[in-house]
Amino acid sequence: MGGKWRRNLVYYLRGMTMKKIINVVLALVLVLLFSTPALSAGFFFGTANKFKTYEKAADTIVLTATECSDSLITNKGWDGADDQTFTLPAASAGLKFKFLAVIASGGTADTYFDTEGATTNIYLDGTAVGDGQRVWTQQPAIGESIIFHTFTIDGTNYEWAADSCNGVWEDKGS
Repeated sequence: MGGKWRRNLVYYLRGMTMKKIINVVLALVLVLLFSTPALSAGFFFGTANKFKTYEKAADTIVLTATECSDSLITNKGWDGADDQTFTLPAASAGLKFKFLAVIASGGTADTYFDTEGATTNIYLDGTAVGDGQRVWTQQPAIGESIIFHTFTIDGTNYEWAADSCNGVWEDKGS
């Protein structure tokens, strides 16, 4: 039985170039991965059953720990006219989320991420921006993204880390 299946596959593939075979396999993998929300969520966050999406349209948003737990946060619905400021919750164990701009700035509006307390640090791409400081992107374009997650050095006190994915994310100061 296995021999017949193998012969049929070889016969089918015989007329195709290696480039075409690779393109077909890649297309099948991408369709499978991104057409199934559970698979794509697991691909980005490791555990597919916990993936959530939050759409934030307001100019000022105070995020909760629940919203920052294995989630995707977008600015869907934002008018892009005024700055959009997200306040991160107090850093604690296991928080991680990705922010994705799906609405572009309408001109001079920027996107900011602030910490809740003046003594909480954000490490942007491995560099501390300072206690109570903010991370920002100037006039975000569609597709700009950043991943935030918490970590601890001493097992007790937690800090935020931010890894820029797409776009220019910088230390804005306070």
